[in-house]
Order: sequence, then structure tokens, then C-alpha cells
Amino acid sequence: MRAGRKGFYVELENSQGTDTVKGLYDLLNSEADMRRLRSLGYNKLVLMSESPVRFAVEATNPGSKRKRIFYPATISPAVDAWPVLYRSEDILIKEIPAEQPPPVNGTNPPK
Repeated sequence: MRAGRKGFYVELENSQGTDTVKGLYDLLNSEADMRRLRSLGYNKLVLMSESPVRFAVEATNPGSKRKRIFYPATISPAVDAWPVLYRSEDILIKEIPAEQPPPVNGTNPPK
């Protein structure tokens, strides 16, 4: 926000039980949606784990067996093949390619 960048937040899955709200998996696996995102200038995917501070506050409550929520290890074969710009336990930044190559046998080949 301080850098003046614009973006938007998407849940991993459609958790509202409606077909009108897409989750991240739906959005990134739709070529029409990806074309639209590219046309709007989006070129990075940022996945973030739960805040360590928030987790610590909730996990220190007596009797809590809560585990920290991390960003998903995999999204899809196509998205997993995108170049990684930065990776840590807390954040993963991937570059969205200018155009997706056509799928080969249902998956995209590794680069």
C-alpha cells in the first residue's frame, strides 16, 4: 500500500457457497480470467501465510492446539511452473507469464 501498488485479495477457495465469487484456484485456472488480469496490468501473484503475530496471540491461549496456516504448497501444474521472484516461509511472489502456453495432455510442461 505504501508503495502505491494496486492489487486485490482472493480467498483460496470459493468459501461463500456461491458461483458468483471465485476463489484463487478457480481464477488462476481460467484462461479468460487470466487474460483479463493481464489486460488490467497484473503481473505478480503474491501468496501470504498467516501473520506470525496473529498466530502467536491465538496459539498462546490456554488449551489451544491451533497450527499456523501457511500459503498452499501447490496451486496447479501451470501456476507452479511460473517463475518465483521471492520465497520465504511467510510470502511467495511469482511472476505471472505474459501468456500461458497451451496445455499438453492436460498440464503445462515445466520450463
